[in-house]
Amino acid sequence: MLASLGVAACGGSENRSTDELHNAGMIPELLRQRMVFCDDGSRADMDYLADGLRMAVTWLPKGRTDILKARGTGDEFRNGRLRAVIAGGSIAFTRADGSVRVCHPLKEGD
Repeated sequence: MLASLGVAACGGSENRSTDELHNAGMIPELLRQRMVFCDDGSRADMDYLADGLRMAVTWLPKGRTDILKARGTGDEFRNGRLRAVIAGGSIAFTRADGSVRVCHPLKEGD
């Protein structure tokens, strides 16, 4: 199931617009969508899935989709190579190599 979510979230993303990537109909378990911009100039499409304890993060425009899980409400999201901590409206992604990418939600009109 998670593999199909990853494919649905990023399938063919290199030729899709941001609006097409951020389409609720593509992911049946979608609870909430959020576009974020990061301090390093990158962007991501974040989709909160199922019970809110799973997140699909697609790095734009041509990046991969990472599926992250949290053990409980308020816990960090993680998989084997990436952690995500949400605080103060921003989200910090930390890779296994220690590099950090801080991202912020897009405001209306961005």
